[in-house]
Amino acid sequence: MKKLIIFAFLAINALGLFAQKADNALYFSNMPQAMRYNPAMHGNNRFYIKLPETYFDFRTSGFCYSDVINQHPEYADSLRIDFDGLASKMKDHNYFEFNLNENILGFGIAFGKNHFSFDVNLVTEARISFSDGAFNLLVYGTDSPKNKANIFNDHLLDATSFVSFALGYARDINEKLTIGAAAKMYVGLANITTEKADATFDFTDNKIMAYADVLIRTSNSFIPWSTTGEDLEHLEFTTGDFVAGDVFKNKGFGLDLGATYKLRDDLTLSASLIDFGYINWKNNVRTLRSKHPNVPVGFDGISSSYDNISDDMDNYFDDLVDSLQYAFDIESVEEAAYTTMVPTKFYLGASWNFAKYNYLNGLYKMNFIGGKMQNSLTINYGFKTRWLEFSVGNTIARRFFNPNVYVSFLELFYVGASVGSSCNVAQTNGFSVMFGANLFVGKQKKHKEILQAEPEAIKEVEAN
Repeated sequence: MKKLIIFAFLAINALGLFAQKADNALYFSNMPQAMRYNPAMHGNNRFYIKLPETYFDFRTSGFCYSDVINQHPEYADSLRIDFDGLASKMKDHNYFEFNLNENILGFGIAFGKNHFSFDVNLVTEARISFSDGAFNLLVYGTDSPKNKANIFNDHLLDATSFVSFALGYARDINEKLTIGAAAKMYVGLANITTEKADATFDFTDNKIMAYADVLIRTSNSFIPWSTTGEDLEHLEFTTGDFVAGDVFKNKGFGLDLGATYKLRDDLTLSASLIDFGYINWKNNVRTLRSKHPNVPVGFDGISSSYDNISDDMDNYFDDLVDSLQYAFDIESVEEAAYTTMVPTKFYLGASWNFAKYNYLNGLYKMNFIGGKMQNSLTINYGFKTRWLEFSVGNTIARRFFNPNVYVSFLELFYVGASVGSSCNVAQTNGFSVMFGANLFVGKQKKHKEILQAEPEAIKEVEAN
């Protein structure tokens, strides 16, 4: 686990990615996938089946590829790994996030005003937080330019992976109001939760002292903690192991709530709360903790430096991990079950329909992950016909410019993407992509159209 955490820091600095949620565009679409973000947005299909779909997203707090890999100052035809340049980009608080959402199975059916749905999704969300002191230690060792290195600051690593089973229901109350909800059961696959992660090196008075107060809980459903590195090389995993194993020990429950309201014929407001729930982790529970919280420990330093990482990377990591293990006096112990909240999202949207097929959409999103709250605002232009949906827009979050695009055909399949902060690949802070497809049978009259129809037309619609 300790090596995993150190490796995670390197992965952060090597990838340098930041993305702004291409899936925000699906919130306003006519696709059945919109119910994932607001269970009241049921679409107009009488029956549909979702084919496998994927949403993939990376993000960090701002540094990009060109900060890590750039032209060598002495050899114009060569590239270099610029650790000094990247170190200058680090801030007091930095983070890296990864999100993956795969729909394994989904279908829905409508009966008049009532809409039912069922979905199975595999979800992975992770956030790694670190300070500039962590990177300076990795690059400069104990020759850090500062007299104190704050390695961890409050949160280190929060990651969760689970399968979500959702049973949804939406109802058109009248021509203006639609409400929806989904009951969810979660099956946890793996989790790392940081409750405390404060670790500091003090380099004053010609001494190096380490202070730490760390408490990290972990659980996984596949690999017992007694498994050795040699065993991992020969470990095989099948679907049968998943069904017959202890994966269903990690269970939880949650709820989605949503509503849409047509304020005017051309203006619709909406709001939703997604994944308000928890998972109780019982399988292979392990805790990393400080043996003596905040008790100073003398530290002799790290013999390697980043100048010879490429020549002897394994030994460099071994030196670094062993040194940190001693300095922070961390132990790994078996623990009882613990409970975590599922990363919860809140959406608030507005859609203005102008000039027949044209829409102007605004979406505010608040996301909770790793004990942190994130806010973003997406503005996009949408074009909708029976055959084509298209939208292009921008998300305002940590940075202003994060463009995204989305297109779907016949409500059968869709694709979307976004980039972070720049359309220059070398200066892009990240990206996200999504794609999926559906099969559907029949189109249903919108409730508003039914209410405004003559009695004979109503009977005809209901008969069909």
